[in-house]
Amino acid sequence: MAVITETNLKSVSLLTRGKVRDIYELGKDKLLIVTTDRISAYDSVMNEGIPGKGETLNSLSLFWKNKFVDLIPNDVIESDVDSMDFILPEEKEICRHRSVLVKKLEVLPFEFIVRGYLCGSAWQMYKSKGKIVDVVPPIGLLLASKFPIPVFTPTTKAKEGHDKPVSWDELSESLGEYTSAQLKEVAIKLYKSASDSAADKGIIIADTKFEFACDKSGSIYLVDEVLTPDSSRFWAAESVLPGVNPPSLDKQLLRDWLDAQNWNRTPPSPAIPEDLIEKISLTYKDIFTRLSN
Repeated sequence: MAVITETNLKSVSLLTRGKVRDIYELGKDKLLIVTTDRISAYDSVMNEGIPGKGETLNSLSLFWKNKFVDLIPNDVIESDVDSMDFILPEEKEICRHRSVLVKKLEVLPFEFIVRGYLCGSAWQMYKSKGKIVDVVPPIGLLLASKFPIPVFTPTTKAKEGHDKPVSWDELSESLGEYTSAQLKEVAIKLYKSASDSAADKGIIIADTKFEFACDKSGSIYLVDEVLTPDSSRFWAAESVLPGVNPPSLDKQLLRDWLDAQNWNRTPPSPAIPEDLIEKISLTYKDIFTRLSN
């Protein structure tokens, strides 16, 4: 399988490249988002791509957006490349299964994280301070414990460097109390809906992040990737035991390997071995198959 780590389409004008996605502009109101096979960790894009990753992320996001359409509108206009007449015929195979035409909206400058289980950075905060930003869970929880109710912990969206946790007061000051409450409510609804669906398939969604945008009238839309192994922490249900960090079915596979290399998290990144590339590729494809069927 060919690995696509960068696109250079002549059909449309390149607007920007993110860590994973190449974004092209179509006039004032549309964007073509092409999800590549790039993979990043600790704010660095790795030199190696992951076979099939872009197609998996794009397809899984489309699956969730379609599933959530009764809960919240999304930005998708078209996902069938053959219906995108503006793409040159010789470029359609590059875009197939990894591209989506979306509405150009004002993306809110936060990531809206919902946590169902205690792990990752939340576990570190809980151990040291007994709380997660300004949320105070019950005393005595263990690693991988399920929260009594999902925890909402937004962060900034840093263009450079690390995202930073945002308190409820900071979020409300920026977006307004009413809009912040709307976003919290819909983020938790989306998480609960996805968690119930995943649980039926033997998968636990430990945490995930959502992104939202507004149109000119102020209506809220679900945008960007949704509940992918790049943006979520997935566990096999049978592997979860409080007090033990469960094996990950997501990008944590790469982070764990990088941690073992004593990498200082600044470029250049260490070369990812072939066996790990294959493992990540197969893990991503497997989680897509399990969640979407």
